[in-house]
Amino acid sequence: MRQLSAAPRAHWVLALGAILSVILTGCGAVRMALNRSFDPPSVSVVDARVESLTFSGAELAFDLEVGNPNTVGIDITGYEYQIEIAGERVIVGTSEERRPVAGESASLWTVPASLRFASLLSSVASLASEDETTFSFECAVRLDVPFVGEISVPVTRIGALPLPKPPSISLDGVSLQGMSATAANLLVKLRVQNPNGFLLRLESLTYELGLRGKTWVSASQDVGLELFAGASTIAELPVRVDLKSIGAAAVSLLRDPGNLPLELGGAMRLTAPLPQMPTAEAAFELEASGRP
Repeated sequence: MRQLSAAPRAHWVLALGAILSVILTGCGAVRMALNRSFDPPSVSVVDARVESLTFSGAELAFDLEVGNPNTVGIDITGYEYQIEIAGERVIVGTSEERRPVAGESASLWTVPASLRFASLLSSVASLASEDETTFSFECAVRLDVPFVGEISVPVTRIGALPLPKPPSISLDGVSLQGMSATAANLLVKLRVQNPNGFLLRLESLTYELGLRGKTWVSASQDVGLELFAGASTIAELPVRVDLKSIGAAAVSLLRDPGNLPLELGGAMRLTAPLPQMPTAEAAFELEASGRP
């Protein structure tokens, strides 16, 4: 085989280098031209809302939208977010989910977040006396953009968060209303305190009444009592006790129920004027001992 001499070989190497230089320079020029004609995508929080509330926490939702004004598609490669309340970071989250955004279109999706009030109040104790607070949602959306690579776009949104608190129950008196050979009728008066700045309605009580760990009565009763904001209201609970079920030793004690260490526990079913919490439940437990 005929081999190239050293001189022609050197000329060939120089020519190849020149060709590669032209190619690479051309690619860079094309890339720069494409970058100049590529409009940046838009990222926004189109809605931030409290979807549901209970006395123990809130479910939040944030609608994010990525708009792509270009004819070529892009990809969402994930996001990180945090929620701050009163300067404290109370929720953090991340996602590696990848989703495409076609050219000249937009992608909308919802980021959910759960907040527990016990955790919030342990971080910001001053909120225990507040009816509402504000939150800050901060999110960084990662995008894979052609001719540019991966970028991160930050967005923020401020919102309001109600802080509902369960009513508290204390004993206001227990009295004997009447007794027959088979049953005793008690009237248990409960003082219900509404710590909120809005009206609540106590619809019903589900309860168990007993003595020293033994249940005498298990029942549910409609109440229909309005609990005014920041005030206490008396709820009267008529209770019928079957004497056969409590034993002969306890029957004589019922003649003076105000001095009995009766145990009362259960749950309140309430309604509220909050669209995120039209109904709610709150547990209670107390010992009805001593006279009021």
